[in-house]
Amino acid sequence: MKSSQLRDLAREFSSGKISEDDYHARRRKLIDGIVAGGIAIQYREIKPVTAFAKPLKNQKLIFAGAAALMVVLVVSVVALIPSREPPVVAVRAAPEPSPAELAIKGFLGTDDWSEESLTTFETDWSSFSEFHKEAVRRTPGFSRLETQLRNRVKEQHTLAQIGDDLEAGLREMRLMMFAERLNITL
Repeated sequence: MKSSQLRDLAREFSSGKISEDDYHARRRKLIDGIVAGGIAIQYREIKPVTAFAKPLKNQKLIFAGAAALMVVLVVSVVALIPSREPPVVAVRAAPEPSPAELAIKGFLGTDDWSEESLTTFETDWSSFSEFHKEAVRRTPGFSRLETQLRNRVKEQHTLAQIGDDLEAGLREMRLMMFAERLNITL
């Protein structure tokens, strides 16, 4: 392989021996001299670097260290791969509904707001402890009972006002008493 002054200059720059500004200035001066005929291009033979040069002792150590690191990495990854057995998940059964919850569910399920049905529910309600009553007040079933009761009261109130209906007014009052006994604010 042949080398010239221009290639030598480029090698000096790429290896960091000279700065970029110095490289450009010297290159411009060299090219101008060659074009003007003041500088003759001088070629010289250079030995190509063989691709399979004998590795240095440090390179062997680096290669051995990298190989050992790869082995450790592969073993670690294999050790972290979970087994194919599915994880055991504890499933808790839903708690049994309390008697108060069952009473609300039964009352709402019949959709019977008659005097007899209200009285039966009030009797059942009075038999529950305060603990059970407070616990059931936080359930979705009790929230549905409150919502439906409010809707029934509004419905009876509207009917009483529209038609001057005495029965609707009495049903409204009865539903309001029912709400009071269940400690529901309307």
